[in-house]
Parts: sequence; structure tokens; C-alpha cells
Amino acid sequence: MNSMFYGCYSLTSIDLSNFSFHNIKKTIYMFYNCSVLKYVDLHINRVNEVSMDYMFGECKSLISIDLSNFNSENQVSMSFMFYNCFSLSSVNLSNFKVKNKISMNEMFVNCHSLISFNFSNFKAGNEIMMNHMFDNCSSLKNVDFYNFIAENKINMNYMIYNCHSLISINFSNFNAKDDIDMQYLIYNSSSLISIDLSNLKVGNNFNAPNICFYCKNLEYLNLSNFISQNNTYMYNMLESLTSLISVDISNFQTENNIIMKNMFYNCHSLSSINFSNFSANNKINMEEMFKNCFSLDSIDLSYIKVKSDINMRLMFYNCSSLKFVNLSYFEGYNNIHMDRMFFQCSSLNNVDISYFYANNGIEMDSLFPFSNNLKYLNLSNLRVKNSASFSEIG
Repeated sequence: MNSMFYGCYSLTSIDLSNFSFHNIKKTIYMFYNCSVLKYVDLHINRVNEVSMDYMFGECKSLISIDLSNFNSENQVSMSFMFYNCFSLSSVNLSNFKVKNKISMNEMFVNCHSLISFNFSNFKAGNEIMMNHMFDNCSSLKNVDFYNFIAENKINMNYMIYNCHSLISINFSNFNAKDDIDMQYLIYNSSSLISIDLSNLKVGNNFNAPNICFYCKNLEYLNLSNFISQNNTYMYNMLESLTSLISVDISNFQTENNIIMKNMFYNCHSLSSINFSNFSANNKINMEEMFKNCFSLDSIDLSYIKVKSDINMRLMFYNCSSLKFVNLSYFEGYNNIHMDRMFFQCSSLNNVDISYFYANNGIEMDSLFPFSNNLKYLNLSNLRVKNSASFSEIG
């Protein structure tokens, strides 16, 4: 069925509701450049391996499409499926299921009338590609990934690109087992105010550096109840989001190897962050995590638990408004590096490290360099069993 209605310039509507796509393998360019086509009635339920690339490309008058209950056992390709569908405002993907590889790269490029998109209850098996899926969707305001489930390997690089009307995105209860890549997930969405990543669950290999890049008005991020197994990469995750005010990382849990280096670098407006019940098993890197967060005035890191290998060097580098830090009841077992942790915190005057526990290998060398206003330092009941270094702590 490739190019079946290609260039049918006078076609305004078509009814394929009783047509079976079960054994169809290719619908590439099927309606390409049907420039006045507004309505298509089709029920694509059970299909096998199928390529639908550019199926509705250049259908500039198409208003809506229903792909609900789409179900495929095998590989599906939908790249550029709605390319330049300028009038497309409604797409139904509810109860969409694909068992194996699916490509949605550039699926909605230049769909300028698309206002909202719902991925809730979307289920994919192995390998889902969503790179540049919403390029230049200038009216897109809301994207909902609630209860999105993916088995293995999901790539969302630059998924939401130049969507300047985007206000909110919901990833709550998003569940992916292994290999999820969200690098530059949201790029240059100047109206975005909040992101909900609460209850997000990933297995191994979560990659999210610069997840929101050039989102200059983002104010709130919810990462509460985030759970990951191994290899969580969040370095530079929210770099230079100068309007970001509040972040919730409460009940955050990870097993092994998490990198949060420069996570909030140059977040000049960040004033509130919730770390309560944060838990990591082995190897966490928080070096320069809050570098140049000029508005952060207090932070509570009490009751944080990390078993081995935590790097907090220069964690609050140049946080010039930081006044109070609570590290009481912090538990770390092996290899804790805190040297120069509060470098150039010129307003810092009160630090509570009471009941801090370290089992083996802690470095606090030059903990407070150039923090000249420090008045109160509580080290009562600090417990270190083996191998501690406290040279030039102030």
C-alpha cells in the first residue's frame, strides 16, 4: 500500500474503518501530500511488522487521527508519520501496545496545531526510539506519560524540541526496565514551568544529562520516590536553569553508581531542595552538585544513607547565600570525600554535623575554605571508626 493515495490533492475524507491492516507490511507515503485531506477513519488493531513512515506526510489539512488500541507483535516504524501536518490537533494513542522494536523518530515534526499529547498506559516491549518526536510543535502545551511502560532500551534524545508553548510534562509512574536515554529530552521550551518525574522507576542505565536544556522559565522539578538500580547518570541534569526555584528529591533510592556532578550548576534561583530519606547503596558522585546556586540559603542533608564511595567535593562551591547546613545523622560506611565541600560559601554561619557516622575512610580536609562567616559548627557525637583526615578543616 506504499504511496496508494500519494498526491490525491482533492481527497478530503476516507473511510477505512472496515479495512484490515493485519497482513499489511508497508504503508509508507500512503496519503503523502493529500493536502486537503481532513478526516481519516481507520481502525488499526492487530498488525504484524509494518512500516508507516511518512504515511500522512504533508497532509496539511488533517485534523485528527485515532490510533487507539493499536497492537503489534513485531517491529513497527512510524518515523515522520505526520510530517508537516500543520492542522493536526488531536491524536489518540490510548491503550497503544507494541511488543518489539518501534521507531517514532520525528513522528510529529512541524505539527503546529497539536496542543496536547497523551501517552498514558502506553506499553512497548523492546527498543523504542522517540528522538526528535515533537520537533517544532509550536502549540504543544501538555505531554502526559502517566503509567508509561517500556521493557528495554528507550531513547528520548531531543524528544521535545523547540516546543515554545509547552507548560507541563508528566512522567509520574513512568516505568522502564533497562537502558533509558533522556539526554536533552526537552530542548528550548521557553514556557515550561514544571516537570513531574515522581514515582519514576528505571532498572539499569538511566542517562539524563541536560534533561531540560534552554528551558529558561522552569521553576519546579519533582523527582520524589525516584527508584533506579544501577548506573544512573544525572550529571549536568539541570544545568543553567536560572529560574528553577524548587526541587523535590525525597525518598530517592538508587543501588549502584549514580553521578550527580554539576546537577544544579548555575541554577541561580534555586532556593529549596528536599533531600529527605535519600538513599544510595554504592558509589555516588555529588561533586560540584550545587555550584553557583547563589539563592540557596539552607539545606537539610540529615539522615542521608550511603554505604560506600560518596564524593561531595566542592558540593556547594560558591553558594554565596548559603547560611545553614544540616548533616546530622548522616550515615556513610566507606570512602566519604568531603574536602572543600563548602568552598567560598561566604555567608555560611551554621553547620550541624552532630551524630554523623562514618565507618571507614573519610576526608574533610579544607572543608570550609573562604567561608569566613562560620560561627557555629556542631561536631558532637561525630563517630568515625577508621582512617579519617581533618587537616585544615576550616
